[in-house]
Amino acid sequence: MGFQLGSALLDACVLAVLDDQDAYGYVLTQSVKQVMDISESTLYPVLRRLQKDQCLITIFIIVKNAGQLPAVFRQIKAILRAYGSRT
Repeated sequence: MGFQLGSALLDACVLAVLDDQDAYGYVLTQSVKQVMDISESTLYPVLRRLQKDQCLITIFIIVKNAGQLPAVFRQIKAILRAYGSRT
């Protein structure tokens, strides 16, 4: 029998993965799946919530002749850390 994962735990797992590197949604899902049973349909609302809360941003990669733009997710803290190291 499974149990409900709290949104705070899912947020923490996603941000922990993104702390190391940027990731596509699929890769992010696979990384989180290594520690918990989660589907893409569960993860994408988490990504949208984190984006709304300004914890991460979405970067769209332009690929010639692609029907849909692939999105790369990046944690805001990582951006601030990289910017701080340049000043």
